[in-house]
Amino acid sequence: MRYKYNPRKTNNSAGGLSKIDKSFYQLFHHIRARCCYPTDKDYQRYGGRGITVYEPWRTDRKEFLRYLVSLDGWDDPKRDLDRIDNNLGYAPNNLRFATKSENARNKRRVGELELRIQELEKENTDLRHRLFRTKK
Repeated sequence: MRYKYNPRKTNNSAGGLSKIDKSFYQLFHHIRARCCYPTDKDYQRYGGRGITVYEPWRTDRKEFLRYLVSLDGWDDPKRDLDRIDNNLGYAPNNLRFATKSENARNKRRVGELELRIQELEKENTDLRHRLFRTKK
């Protein structure tokens, strides 16, 4: 287990999170930066397109971390934090810990490519129909 959580031990600096891996703290800061600070290199892809951080989490990282450790798979080092709906922000009920393959399928580009494939298939069908009509 990569992380340890002790719900009874709430007097430490992380408010119940003991020996939590630095990566969760770093994750919190990266999420907040790319969603809230226009000077961040990733802001255009996140905050610039309306991806936000749930307000109580923006100001209280302990609340964010408490929520993360309530999710299934939070202690599995083979899973990454993933937004379920990539058009919505970092908020309760829109986060999960997903495997790398689940995360890879849940990208905007995948959805955009699938849409483009459907468009091309329709164009191809239309061209076949036109071509078939001209041969008669």
